[in-house]
Amino acid sequence: MNVPKLRFKEFTAEYRNVKFDDIVNYQKGFAFKSNDYKNNGIRIIRISDTTNNSIKKDNPIYISKSEASKYKNVELLTNDIIISSVGSKPPLYDSMVGKVVLVPEFENGSLLNQNAIRFRAKYDNQIYIYNYLKQKKYTKFIENIMRGNANQRSITLEDLLNFKLSIPSLKEQTKVANLLSLLEKKIELQTQKIEVLKLFTKKIILDTLNKENNFESKYFKEVCTIQTGKSNTQDKDDNGIYPFYIRSENIEHSKKYIFDCEAVITIGDGKIGKIFFYENGKFDCHQRVYVLNNFKEVTGKYLYYYFSTFFYRRAISMSAKNTVDSVRMEMISNMSIKIPSIEEQERITKIFDNLELKKKLETSKLEKLNYLKKGLLQNMFV
Repeated sequence: MNVPKLRFKEFTAEYRNVKFDDIVNYQKGFAFKSNDYKNNGIRIIRISDTTNNSIKKDNPIYISKSEASKYKNVELLTNDIIISSVGSKPPLYDSMVGKVVLVPEFENGSLLNQNAIRFRAKYDNQIYIYNYLKQKKYTKFIENIMRGNANQRSITLEDLLNFKLSIPSLKEQTKVANLLSLLEKKIELQTQKIEVLKLFTKKIILDTLNKENNFESKYFKEVCTIQTGKSNTQDKDDNGIYPFYIRSENIEHSKKYIFDCEAVITIGDGKIGKIFFYENGKFDCHQRVYVLNNFKEVTGKYLYYYFSTFFYRRAISMSAKNTVDSVRMEMISNMSIKIPSIEEQERITKIFDNLELKKKLETSKLEKLNYLKKGLLQNMFV
């Protein structure tokens, strides 16, 4: 039968097969002139303003209300579906072409710029259709109809309208959509909670460490050994049992280890001053990743919190810019650190550890919500 693996028990009828063209009205975005842009008025939504789930609030462009009145046919309503038709600058175009965004309430009445198409359901549930377009079935369809060259790719409206869906009654659509909307709201609130917790944690750490004015100050080179790893990215092995720290926030695996110690780790290229790890054990390390160990007068955890709090500003101000930001040894070795007693360091790090644990617990809740949403999307659609 043409039914999903998971559905509400009161529904038993088979799903009906339709084409996208059968269930939506559409309108292409308009090519507004840049000299019509204003500092306020009616917002113009561009593809660059969209994320995977919504529309960004920052860096908006506007058109005057009087000028906007000429373009009522491309006015957006809450829960309209926007699909991007063009993508450029590889490799980003693969994620841009066919990207689906739902218009949020706060952008009701905005206008749609070119290279995007607005879709509005004729009789079906907009949220249900939006979630249907989040399926792998849709992604594969876009891959098949995408055309272009090395610099730009696109899809045509005509091809897009041939996308085939299997959908239930409006009543069942609405119930599924309400469930997913409720779950999405929980995810949004949990995400906001984590962001607030991150800001609170950062403030507590900054306030605490900045107050250590009466303690001795030394250079990093006086309180630890600073060195780099010896491995390359190709040394990673998914079957390895040892953590492998590369120039990324992602931790890979390796079959060998070159360090067996307590250490503070940071990357030497890319997002410098933003990625730090605390390790205590056996691990492998990339040759452009810095390892701080052999601590003297400081605990590893205290140095980790101090370093991760204050290094970013120093790193950016001293960065050797070629194609990406990079870290030089003296940027770390000549950085100063305030050193309270070991007892005070342990007291401080205990507070920070508790805050970090709270963040991990809340992040785990978010991961579970996202996992639940992924499961529902995979099993409640045909």
